[in-house]
Amino acid sequence: MAIGGGVAAEPTTATGYRAVAIGGNASASATYGLSIGYDARTSGTGEAGAIALGRTTSASVNGGVALGGYSTATRAAGTFGTSSDGTELTEAVSFGNVGDKTIKEWTSTQGVVSIGSDTVSRQLTGLAAGSQDNDAVNVAQLKSLQQSSVFGQGSSIEIPASEDGSTPAVNAVNASVLGDSGKVMANAGSAFGANSQVQIGAKGAVAIGANSIATSRLDANGAAPTGYLMPSEGVTDKSVWQADVNHGVVSFGGSYEADDGTGNTQTVTFNRQLTGVAAGSEDNDAVNVAQLKEVNNQVQGLVSGQTKVSTIDLVADPGDPENGVEPTRIGLRFEAASTSARAASQSEGDNIGRLAYTDTDGTVRRVATMSDGILLSGGPTSGGAAVESVKVGLDQGITFLGEDGYLTTEVTAGENGAVVKIATTQELKNLLANSGNTGDTGNTGGSTGGSTGGSTGGSTGGTSGGSSGWTPTAAQQAAMNGTFENGINVGASGAVTIAAGEGNQAITLQQNNVNMGGNRIQNVGAPIAATDAANKQYVDSTANSLRSKIHDVDRDLRAGVAMAMAVGNLPQAYMPGKSILAMSAGTYHGQGGFALGLSHATNDRNWVFKGAASVDTRGNFGGTLSAGYQF
Repeated sequence: MAIGGGVAAEPTTATGYRAVAIGGNASASATYGLSIGYDARTSGTGEAGAIALGRTTSASVNGGVALGGYSTATRAAGTFGTSSDGTELTEAVSFGNVGDKTIKEWTSTQGVVSIGSDTVSRQLTGLAAGSQDNDAVNVAQLKSLQQSSVFGQGSSIEIPASEDGSTPAVNAVNASVLGDSGKVMANAGSAFGANSQVQIGAKGAVAIGANSIATSRLDANGAAPTGYLMPSEGVTDKSVWQADVNHGVVSFGGSYEADDGTGNTQTVTFNRQLTGVAAGSEDNDAVNVAQLKEVNNQVQGLVSGQTKVSTIDLVADPGDPENGVEPTRIGLRFEAASTSARAASQSEGDNIGRLAYTDTDGTVRRVATMSDGILLSGGPTSGGAAVESVKVGLDQGITFLGEDGYLTTEVTAGENGAVVKIATTQELKNLLANSGNTGDTGNTGGSTGGSTGGSTGGSTGGTSGGSSGWTPTAAQQAAMNGTFENGINVGASGAVTIAAGEGNQAITLQQNNVNMGGNRIQNVGAPIAATDAANKQYVDSTANSLRSKIHDVDRDLRAGVAMAMAVGNLPQAYMPGKSILAMSAGTYHGQGGFALGLSHATNDRNWVFKGAASVDTRGNFGGTLSAGYQF
């Protein structure tokens, strides 16, 4: 059926089976085609049923619909058009694995519905939000997608309810999930990857990668953990050593359940490598393997002697950097002489290699040389006078405890080298011989006589006084018998008992014992004399002071152990005529120690001399000197 148009000019034609064309120059050549509007056209083969509504519209594919002037419907069922560069597209755009894409929701079964063309576009208004998989989506739905932070089937950002039900389940604030079955159960958490999780309490944590799990690292008090090997003192910027409670860990690893090959389920724990990391430059940057290799090379150089360390920079006084007071540093170092000096005569004072350090007042202190021996230095006297260093020669005897020393050493010549004798002096022998004590028999007699006389006199006086005829009252008689009205009773054994009162137990006082019966002694003043009783405040204060001192002793002890480990780890010269300058470091339970040693083996292989100076992170210095003769 054709309606409108002229016979010769702009004719309207409907040549398709049961086709309809309405409007000048309209054409409906497709079976069941419908063309309405000037120059509207429908075409196609088979039972096309195409529709063209509007001026110069065209629907050329089976089931195609062109709506509005100049619209064209040219995309057939089951096709996807071409890209902007002309490439033929083979499937609809999708995100992730959507399964079978040949079903009607993903592949069309009729021609396209078009409201424009390659050169014409229109907005489609008044569209309700779609609810089925093959419904159109409106702008409101896109806005909600933009505001959403959960992407993935089965994913959630819900903080579960508490076990007792006192706290209901709520959505996590500022949380994000990207990936199927991802879960964020803490505020500000982010999970990226299938089955990734941010667990309860891990505020601000991030889980990256499939099956990754970010857990809370806060302790029982809710405090963030400190980094491994964090110094106990001197840390001014704790942000590089301690995490923030509001920004949890970034996790690349986790665990998942898998078949162990026997039909049973096992938990597989995994970690990931982080690649492409540049070398860190700031304190809070990540370190890459190249940097660790360089540190390892330097440490290996220290052990093998390839790297020469001339100075150990130690802090004697941390100062106050925030107020402009720089720390006081000392340099423990070995001062090597020139080749000509080493070849010269090794007389006293020659600079033939010395172990030295700079004192806190800037004075250079010489500790030891192979030619000068060991120098022992003490602090000032109680009056403030300086004490000169004492030299202990390697070829001289040593006397302990001054001129009248109790132990002496003597170095004499032997057949195959020097002989060292260690002997006790006569002064020590006399001291031991005269150290006994003998009893004074006169004291026994005097004590006995005095006691007897006093007892007898007192007894006689009592008998004489009793002849006055005094008669006590009943209360006085009871008191003399040891019973008083206020509950105090004096027993035959001499014990004084204070009777129990309401809510209190009885108190018993004896010659060698006071039994409080579980009662408290209240309102006790602070002690002054050594024999005064102490109150709880004084005991608590003493306990706190003792605890603090024990803590200091513990750190000193651990530092001493680290220093001893460093000294014990020093290598020793073993080749004839050779010397070894060695350096060692040790650590023990958070404290460190450093040692610098010098050892020498004589050309005849009989004598080995060894000296060491050490220092620990508590500021304590030590020194050792030893000589060994092998035969």
